[in-house]
Amino acid sequence: MNRTLLLSIFLCLFLVINNLFLNAQTSTNTSSSLEPPYAQQVEVYPSYTEQDLRNRLTQVSNNAVTPRYTSAIKSYVNTYSYKRHENTEEMLGRISMYFPIFEEYLAKYNLPSDLKYLAITESGLNPTAVSRAGAVGLWQFMPYTGKEYGLVINGNVDERKDPHKATDAACRFLKDLHRRYNDWALALAAYNAGPGRVNKAIRRAGGSKNFWRIQKYLPKETRSYVPGFIAASYITQFHEAHGLTPKLPSYELQVTESTKVHHTTSFYTISAITGTSIEVIKKLNPSYLNEIIPASVEGNYLILPYHRIGSYLKMHMPHDEFLSKNYPILNEIGDPRFEYKMTKTQFIYREGDSLEEIARIFKCKPENIIAWNNLAGTYMYDGQTLIIYEYVKHRVLSPNLQLKLLKPIPRIKTSEVEIRTSSSIYNSPSQDKRLGKHPPLKKDEDEDINYIYYSVRRGESVKDIAEKFHGVSIEDILEDNSITAANQIKSGKVLMIRQL
Repeated sequence: MNRTLLLSIFLCLFLVINNLFLNAQTSTNTSSSLEPPYAQQVEVYPSYTEQDLRNRLTQVSNNAVTPRYTSAIKSYVNTYSYKRHENTEEMLGRISMYFPIFEEYLAKYNLPSDLKYLAITESGLNPTAVSRAGAVGLWQFMPYTGKEYGLVINGNVDERKDPHKATDAACRFLKDLHRRYNDWALALAAYNAGPGRVNKAIRRAGGSKNFWRIQKYLPKETRSYVPGFIAASYITQFHEAHGLTPKLPSYELQVTESTKVHHTTSFYTISAITGTSIEVIKKLNPSYLNEIIPASVEGNYLILPYHRIGSYLKMHMPHDEFLSKNYPILNEIGDPRFEYKMTKTQFIYREGDSLEEIARIFKCKPENIIAWNNLAGTYMYDGQTLIIYEYVKHRVLSPNLQLKLLKPIPRIKTSEVEIRTSSSIYNSPSQDKRLGKHPPLKKDEDEDINYIYYSVRRGESVKDIAEKFHGVSIEDILEDNSITAANQIKSGKVLMIRQL
């Protein structure tokens, strides 16, 4: 009986093992016979030889450190091109956000403009980057160094993350280091390792002040620091050769303007005034840890999209000064009928065109055009195609739109209507001269004007409503609805709004 039971168990085990073996064989044969569409897709990036890299390095523009080939530079380029391809594309996209700021402060302190590539080595152009050692921000300041150069670090603000103040501090730090060594390669090494370690390496190298000669006496990380700086300038200028396409952030993060705020202000208030989302405000102003800009006698920086900051400055700047700045005002803020999208445009440069004039036409900054086109300063050649991004208004028809179109309502009373041009919106004297002045037009008594109904929302004023409709004034709304005082409107009241 026991012998029979053992034999049965043995046969069962044999059948199970045999079945598993056959299944494994079938699976192997099936997978090996898969057609290419089912095979794993591997993205292939452009390859390059050592000689390719050597040749390109001779063409790299770097007015701080003369580029040269080393194995460390090749290693960095491999990382940018292959190992971290997508991250590199995102980093290249952020150039349009931060390089204009860097170049402004480098020029202020009369420093080589190509020191801007150092922030790529330090943080990959990430203002919230934090190292294992505790260094923070675009320029990776340690707390003690940051405070030494005037950066505030507390529970409300960390100015190491402030693009303006951290860049200003980094420029002063670099200027001090260069004054000490009179050599940018050594100054960069000291930025990374500290002057003490660089001085020690100089002594061990017999007093040489050539980075490449003292390199082996430096800490391991610092030995590859200057090669990393050269590699950053290389990959920025030759990214196309490695199949890298910058992933640009939204237009509102690229074309920006800054102002100083002296009183305590919340992101919520700024958002309500300008129509900028709190998420965009946070990305542009990462140094404020609690979404509040604290009061400051010297002023704290507020960065906003260029097309939005006018609404804020209009309320916080003397009228004459505001008009002189010529900031655009988006009257459609909060109006669901409109949205703005980033649109790519090609512009053919002709000899005699100025970068400032091109930027004025497209309502951006010269620094933006330089960043978008990877230009070496302001140099352009006749016939060069420039890539420019515009913020273009689109009309949106939303099913949730609380606006109901009416049939034309005849006007009984004769009125005067002013023609509005781009010159009246942007207050540009040159446009006034080109377009000419238009006298008011008389409208016939029996001419029809189109109206729409608008339901007043909670908390809205007549001024808020007027700003939502292009060309409509507070007086228009009061007159058309027979309202004698602006405070007579209440939530839920239906108003007639003229369509111009």
